[in-house]
Amino acid sequence: MKKVSVIIPLDLKMSCQDLFYALSASGRYEYISFLDSSLVPNRYSNCSYIAWKPEFVVKCDSLKNEIIFPESGLVKAKRQHPLLFLKKLFNSNLNKNNEKYYRKGRILEPFSSLPEETRKNLPDFTGGFIGYISYDLKNFIEKLPQSAADELKIPVFYFVWYSKLLAFNHISGLWYQVINMAVPYPAQSHLQKPQDPERICAESSDEVKELKNEIRVLENFCPVSVEKSIAGKYARQKIQKINLTSNFNRQDYIRSVERAKEFIHKGDIYQMNMTQRFKCGMDIDAHDLYYILRRKNPAPFSAFLGYPELKIGSSSPERFLFIKDGMIQTRPIKGTRPRGRDPEEDEKNMEELISSEKDRAELNMIVDLERNDLGKFCRYGTVKVQEHAVVEKYAKVFHLVSTVTGLIKKGYDMADIIKATFPGGSITGAPKIRAMELIDELEPTTRGVYTGSIGYIGHDLSMDLNIVIRTFIIKGRTFYYNVGGGIVEDSLAEQEYQETMDKGLALKETLEFFLYENLSKAKPH
Repeated sequence: MKKVSVIIPLDLKMSCQDLFYALSASGRYEYISFLDSSLVPNRYSNCSYIAWKPEFVVKCDSLKNEIIFPESGLVKAKRQHPLLFLKKLFNSNLNKNNEKYYRKGRILEPFSSLPEETRKNLPDFTGGFIGYISYDLKNFIEKLPQSAADELKIPVFYFVWYSKLLAFNHISGLWYQVINMAVPYPAQSHLQKPQDPERICAESSDEVKELKNEIRVLENFCPVSVEKSIAGKYARQKIQKINLTSNFNRQDYIRSVERAKEFIHKGDIYQMNMTQRFKCGMDIDAHDLYYILRRKNPAPFSAFLGYPELKIGSSSPERFLFIKDGMIQTRPIKGTRPRGRDPEEDEKNMEELISSEKDRAELNMIVDLERNDLGKFCRYGTVKVQEHAVVEKYAKVFHLVSTVTGLIKKGYDMADIIKATFPGGSITGAPKIRAMELIDELEPTTRGVYTGSIGYIGHDLSMDLNIVIRTFIIKGRTFYYNVGGGIVEDSLAEQEYQETMDKGLALKETLEFFLYENLSKAKPH
């Protein structure tokens, strides 16, 4: 059986964040994807991935699906239910010309001369789709009222297929170039027949030379101190004030929390996730914002997605779904406390979270929900809670986290799994369907990308998706971010409102970095 992916060690000196910045700042690329494990070390996500040369793009606006080939400008439109389109997209046989080259799992070539320790640190993702699934895909999974206003009007999902990408392992400090030869269904009638893998391996040295030449050009777009450069750039604008407005005022949010508690008291739901959205007009480049955000709030499942019509920057701590070799994992988060101003306050806040019956009860309910969702497609008896209510530390907050795993039955594809689990229970509530109905009723605007998922779906049926929280969207010259929290019967509405403020602190501080009074304080990082 022939090889599908070639993975080549590279000797690159640029950091992954600086390479991302150079790609974005150059203005030469319409589609940039950066899956960024910015909090290291951590046990769950030690590789970052950067890609900027797509083979094709797929996106869905309601029932209209588009397949875009950026290099030629060709656009194919297909009117189809998004879930049917996803099923065909993710479950299709590869181009029949590729089948003799295809094998499930990672293909490691040429690596025979590498030490075993190095081989252990090879990337999980070896080509495929990178993109997002909007929370609003829920409307195509369940029959829901859809009463909230759609302010953002963005695609329901947006995926870019990359045959070439760079991977950086934060533990080993090694870069890899990945070249993938799988061609899925949408591209079959457009792309040329794939090259023989042996030929690809023979030409890989030319690929590396071309890549290094491109990176040398990109280095011109990355100053020695990016943060200093950003500060100098915006000092000239003299931004005096950030005018954030919410789709709720404080009292309306508190009233909606009380209304949610009424539904809990009546027995409609056990808990519900309530959110609010902030926005402001601004003239700040998305890559500048993300660079500062990842410094202020590093997180294991961070990401930046650059599309022609919108930009997304996420510093999410939460993994939604991870699939590798038939094993699936989800890691719901419930319970939040702010980091302290000193070690004593830090310890006090952490102990308060550990001893909180309310937060533990929330997490218990969501873990049960996730176990039930995984049980729909996992082998009997394999769904396990591996860890429960573990405290994890992040730059601005503490969280309670659990880990649930299972082994997937044969016959289930990526679309089946997404349909069975999406959206994540930690950001809806329980029972999930009734909670989503009430979210539509109580939140004034649709969520869009927020509380959806960002990540990759690999050619080898691997997957790693986050929960989209701690995330900004820029569309046009408007900046948006959402914050929220879980509501249970004994929730205090004022405290729930304050929790949303704590969760939004990193994004608010990122914006405030660009205020004229703060720019002079910027130091190299």
